Amino acid sequence: MHKLTVFIASAIIAVAGICVVRAQSTPLPTLPQPEIKWEISAQDNAECTKLIRKYKGWTKINSKPFQMQPQAAAACAAPMPSQSPRSPHMMKYVTVYVNDLGKKAMTTQKSPIFPVGSIILKEKLSKPDSKHPELMTVMVKREKDFNPGCGDWEFMVFSGDGKLVTARGKIESCANCHQTLPALSSDYVFRNYYLPEDKRLALK
Repeated sequence: MHKLTVFIASAIIAVAGICVVRAQSTPLPTLPQPEIKWEISAQDNAECTKLIRKYKGWTKINSKPFQMQPQAAAACAAPMPSQSPRSPHMMKYVTVYVNDLGKKAMTTQKSPIFPVGSIILKEKLSKPDSKHPELMTVMVKREKDFNPGCGDWEFMVFSGDGKLVTARGKIESCANCHQTLPALSSDYVFRNYYLPEDKRLALK
């Protein structure tokens, strides 16, 4: 009986050893990051499009579209899974809107902390006189600890008509850009590119 017990125990240990060796020699599969959603469900799409549905009634920050500076545009890769990423800002003219919750921080505070619920939307135009944007990028201020590495902002990319969300979440390419100066001093927002000079000088 004792020999049988020893035999069974030895067999179990041997099998376990084989499993460990196999686990060590077989690479673990790469799992998709849950923080970023590339495939947007109908419910998520409806929720996101509802957030920006009335953006034309928000505060328009720059009266005329400005062209994204080449250095900044090149630093931002496309927020989409692609082998040849390109910037959603490259060679685009931009018009910026901010909702009522974010207006005070955007237009009056020198070192702003945008309140939860603030939304900043950028229309990306192919030409300064384009009537409709090619696409739109959006920043939404979420609750504390949603995205602590980038000011708790969620990033979203929309079709030009605002009816389709193509990506949302803690998009790495967006965060990497917004974690650099001078955005760091403005709660990860690049106001210096589009806030009119008179408003920049009046910030307190």
